[in-house]
Amino acid sequence: MTKETLIRWLEQCGHSNEWLAEKCQVKVKTVSSWRSDRPIPAKAVLIIRGLMDADEAMEEARANPRQNLVLEFENEEFSRIETAAKFHNQTTREWAKETLMGMADKDFAEIQEMADRGEIPRFLEGKVKKGIRYPTADEDEFAPRSMVADAPQGEEGNGTEG
Repeated sequence: MTKETLIRWLEQCGHSNEWLAEKCQVKVKTVSSWRSDRPIPAKAVLIIRGLMDADEAMEEARANPRQNLVLEFENEEFSRIETAAKFHNQTTREWAKETLMGMADKDFAEIQEMADRGEIPRFLEGKVKKGIRYPTADEDEFAPRSMVADAPQGEEGNGTEG
């Protein structure tokens, strides 16, 4: 790792010498020397690369936020869910996501068929476009967050629909 790489990263991420010294468990003057003339020891390089990776992951998470869904179950209900997941050799999270997406894909297909026949439910009037095929989660393209057409940007799929 070059000092230029270190300096650029610290500046881009807004990290101080003090912050890096604490993370690497060295003195601030040691970090200052890495920025000028002293080589960065291998142990510190490993720590710094890990910190860089973490910063990159955080930036990726900020750029591509995911939607979270929190559900509450009684113990008996959750036990049934865990059993179903184990039966399919999946984690509870994998099973729940796959099951919900399968149900959503089925409902999307039914809604689309209704739209194609001109039988759009009242609550979806003006929100579903006739003749447009929405991909499912199993296809290469990820399914749209909602089937809302011409909605103002930032309002789709936010869970605030009436």
